Amino acid sequence: MDIQQLKLLAKSLRELFERNSARPLGHEKSLNLIAAVPGLRNWSVVSKSPDKVLACQFDESAANRLARRIEMDIGPPAFSPELLLKTLRATTSPALKVWPSGPAPGIYLTPSPDAISALLDNFDTGTEGSLIYTEQATGHQRPLVIGEEGIWSEALLKAPSGTLLVLGCFHLNQDEWSLHAGKLERARILVERHGYRIAILLNTPSARTMYDDVLLLLDHTSVVANTLFTGVFGQVTEMGELSAYSERARKEVAPQLVSLPPSEPAIPKAIIAALAPALQDCHKGLIVLGVPRINRFDALEVAADILRMTDHVGPAARVPGRPGLVLGSDGVPESIRRLPLFPSVESAHAQGYKRIVFETLFTARQTIAKYSEDCLLIGYAIGASFIDDIIVRIVSPTIDDTDMALIENVIALGTISNIDDFNRELGIGDLFIKSRNPATSVSIEMEDGFEYGDVLQETLGTQRLCQLIFKSKLALESHVQLLHLIASQVITAEKWFAIAEAADFPENFLERLKRQYDEARSQEGRRKISQ
Repeated sequence: MDIQQLKLLAKSLRELFERNSARPLGHEKSLNLIAAVPGLRNWSVVSKSPDKVLACQFDESAANRLARRIEMDIGPPAFSPELLLKTLRATTSPALKVWPSGPAPGIYLTPSPDAISALLDNFDTGTEGSLIYTEQATGHQRPLVIGEEGIWSEALLKAPSGTLLVLGCFHLNQDEWSLHAGKLERARILVERHGYRIAILLNTPSARTMYDDVLLLLDHTSVVANTLFTGVFGQVTEMGELSAYSERARKEVAPQLVSLPPSEPAIPKAIIAALAPALQDCHKGLIVLGVPRINRFDALEVAADILRMTDHVGPAARVPGRPGLVLGSDGVPESIRRLPLFPSVESAHAQGYKRIVFETLFTARQTIAKYSEDCLLIGYAIGASFIDDIIVRIVSPTIDDTDMALIENVIALGTISNIDDFNRELGIGDLFIKSRNPATSVSIEMEDGFEYGDVLQETLGTQRLCQLIFKSKLALESHVQLLHLIASQVITAEKWFAIAEAADFPENFLERLKRQYDEARSQEGRRKISQ
């Protein structure tokens, strides 16, 4: 018997405990127990006594020693020597040959930490001295942590072919999508040029499309590098085996149209009436609506209203921004929980979805510009009181070609601010709807030094509707929001007061608002004089 076979006996002993004992046996403990087979004290002595291991056989005498060791170290009820001999002898198969035979070099995926743990156990048990690298520390003794440089460490280029590298956890989400594309490109190089076996632990809201998503990232980086991934692609099974696919074809599942149940609109009727004509015939483009409160539930309710108005576009999906924002009944309205989840806009689009709900904070403007050319992107902006807040999130400070393309695809931008008016739920909507009439649409001339303010003034000036007074079911905000709206000159005080009077606001509310507005103007005037 050699040390490799002794390790296989330790693995079989662990499996025996898992099946027949309430006390699971750890990796290190099983090695120390199996040292009784050659009559040695513990595993460290085994490593120093290869001659004694070679002279040993797993027979009745060895089984008796192992049974006594288990009873002494673990306690009763112990396994009988006969059971140990019958069970463990049947599993003493030849040791795993890592290279050149064994699992092929490639990229292997799993969403299961247990599968990764089993893989490390298998390599530790079935190989002797073969290198194992991990990106993060594990409970195993053999793997070497690759340090701060991670997958870009130069040490990985010096390891022999057949080396196992465990990466992750990779959180597949919109915020980290590009980061993982870079890591996978590096993994492709290690597989194709250095013969690595790379296992990746993934965390994704869509386990069904996990393989498609990684292939999508690999294909993207391969196109950039002008070379396609040619290595093996597969999975890490729950038993810790590296299993390659017979072919690289994706299993496509046709997207299904999910109609949301009817509900009281979160978007005020006045804004719905203004949006309806613009959405009636649209099949692609960009809509972004914002709510001032830091409340994802409110924002998703607004997105659900847009979904109900756009069923004609096609199947819809939702993209959570980052880990922790995926599920949970407290943060997602029941109606929108019916939508399938995908880690990114790119992933949802690749699966054939034509309407994609996303959060603007975590989505790159390049992604918004590209995919709004082919599908309807429905964005929600949390903590956005005015259109200005939305523009800051989706457009760069200095306008470039990407921003121009994005602005060209805009269908509507809007926010919903509420005003506390003596228990009346009233509010004002800051809304921009792009004109579909070329004669009245606004174009932007590129000039050096264009900033946000210039773009807002140039693009939104003639088509911005700021006078929508509505009743809202969303939680109330202070009317200080309205004072800010007036102070930023989005709408003049005189015009708003005229609108408020026409809307039959309570007289004492108007008096109070005018008084506060005059005080704010006086303070601003005194501040300018002092400067």
